[in-house]
Amino acid sequence: MTTHANGTFDVKITPQEDKSGDATFGKMMLEKQWHGDSGEGQLNISVVPDSGTEELQGLTGKMMIKIENGKHFYEFDYTLPGKP
Repeated sequence: MTTHANGTFDVKITPQEDKSGDATFGKMMLEKQWHGDSGEGQLNISVVPDSGTEELQGLTGKMMIKIENGKHFYEFDYTLPGKP
């Protein structure tokens, strides 16, 4: 059975020191804080096969990230063997 989770997350962008000497490049650190149960832009993420360990062993699924009105959201459809 596939289970569905969705929610929001915040993104904090912090400029980092760039020692490359090339003014056309810059470094930024991105921090994301997720909220919820478990725009135009989208990012799709898949669970790497056989990457789950312990309680997440056998986990499969896909996550989609959406940005709407400057707010970030995620939807995660997943299957976990042995869980109803």
